[in-house]
Amino acid sequence: MNHLIDVELKVGTFQQASRIILENDGGAASLSEDSEEERLKVLFDVLAEVIKRKVQNYSMDKAGTLCITSRDIIEEGQGSIELVDPLTAAQKQLLKSLIKIIFHHADHLHESEYTNIGQNNLILSVFVKKITVEVFPDNLPTTPDPWYSGTNLLTAVHTILEADSNLTVPKIQATKTKSYTVKFYSCLEEFDTMSARDLLGTFDSIDLGKEEEDNNFEDEAQTFCEEMPATTKYTPFVIPLSQESLNFAKVTPLPSKHFEDLWENLHFEDDIKQKMYGYATVSLELKNFSEDVGNSNGNLDQILVNNKLLIVHGPPGTGKTTLCRGLCHKLSIRNTKVSVLDIIKPVYKGIVVEISCSHIFSRWFGESAKNIGTLFDDLEALLKLNERTQTFVCMIIDEVETIAGSRKDILSKNESSDSVRVVNTLLTRLDSLKKYNNFLILATSNLLESLDPAFVDRSDGVFSIGNPSRESVFKILFSSIQKLISLKVVTTEDSDDVIDNHKYNSIINLITNHCLKLELSGRTLRKLPLLCLSENFRKLPVPLDNFMMGLAQLVKQFHK
Repeated sequence: MNHLIDVELKVGTFQQASRIILENDGGAASLSEDSEEERLKVLFDVLAEVIKRKVQNYSMDKAGTLCITSRDIIEEGQGSIELVDPLTAAQKQLLKSLIKIIFHHADHLHESEYTNIGQNNLILSVFVKKITVEVFPDNLPTTPDPWYSGTNLLTAVHTILEADSNLTVPKIQATKTKSYTVKFYSCLEEFDTMSARDLLGTFDSIDLGKEEEDNNFEDEAQTFCEEMPATTKYTPFVIPLSQESLNFAKVTPLPSKHFEDLWENLHFEDDIKQKMYGYATVSLELKNFSEDVGNSNGNLDQILVNNKLLIVHGPPGTGKTTLCRGLCHKLSIRNTKVSVLDIIKPVYKGIVVEISCSHIFSRWFGESAKNIGTLFDDLEALLKLNERTQTFVCMIIDEVETIAGSRKDILSKNESSDSVRVVNTLLTRLDSLKKYNNFLILATSNLLESLDPAFVDRSDGVFSIGNPSRESVFKILFSSIQKLISLKVVTTEDSDDVIDNHKYNSIINLITNHCLKLELSGRTLRKLPLLCLSENFRKLPVPLDNFMMGLAQLVKQFHK
């Protein structure tokens, strides 16, 4: 089992730590950027080991997740402290002493002996804002599975392919070994830097024309970066979209607070999240792998079709768009190759461009296809600009049936040929962008059957999301109540983990059964806690027992 651990850092503390490292090494003049990075990497390695030990002492909750906040660490005590921002003189001195201790251990001890138990919570409380853990099962065993050991491989494969539907072929079992992968990140909103919106206006002056002007784009962008103030020169949010494109597109540099916790709050059946994450990861890495090993054996694109397009479909309110946003956020944390210096500087690790399809269509003939062309011109400029660093760019097309509807159905209904022109333009431009390694498209649809077959055929994966199952409904309710308790909106006098109490689990199960009868969507289920508070209470906090009774009353009276 592979534990993917995402760690949000306290940016201010790390930036202060970086300054302390510079001072201890004689100042910035005597310490190269490579040396500074090496020293910071030691600090990150120590922190990663401490985090792994911490996670090993926890178990996943009933919602299948694990989240440890700085507040949790401080409430545990055991040496933890709460720092203010900016740090006081005493706290700066404490931080300086802690860094000396960490480097002393790092210079003399093996990785597994960096710190003792008494220092673990101190280190975590100083540097960590939040830890989230997701468990991924290993896909393949490291040793042959017993059910076909000693069997001819051809026979084993034949058994799998030809087995009767009533015959259960034993599944390949994953290894029981636990592995831990730690990824550090900081949301861009934590930094005092120029906003993406401020820079968008500046790029309106850059001509995004084609052909001979294409070659000048990167030079213009580089000149712009060099002229920026020193505080933002490291990582300006270069988002070269014209004002026309911004009329029907929303741009978000990642990681972003706006996308925080989206992934963890989604609960689906059939490992949909893990499958989508796997598809997206392989799609982004496949061509890079081909280039790393060389092309002596031919072009990988000619063997494996990789259009970098995933489709998510299902009824309204099931979480399709939220899933796409959460996936992009996780990719920006886990699948980017950045230096430790970039983690504590305002460097975007990914860019999401969300398309509002309803705004693309125009009442003027030919204007809709032109809008798509303009958008894709700008998108290609963005891809070129970020191709060298392999910073991924994801386009989310919500309700894609609006611009990718079946051309056969359009013609049979005698609708305007402009709609056909839109679909043709979309397909052509999608084909032109699949050559970029750092590109990914996520499209959502309420009506898969209404999409043009050529568009669906281009997808690398199609994922269906329906209304939540019983297990998913329980997880949504459970996680919502648990969050309210952690925020102290809902309180209890019991010092134990009341949410694991048999009484409350039984109550949540009863409410879950009623929600299933109502066939509530995931979106509606997540509204229930707020509706419960607003309709039944006038003051906060609310005792847990009262909240449970109010929630039951709300669900009983609820109408779809």
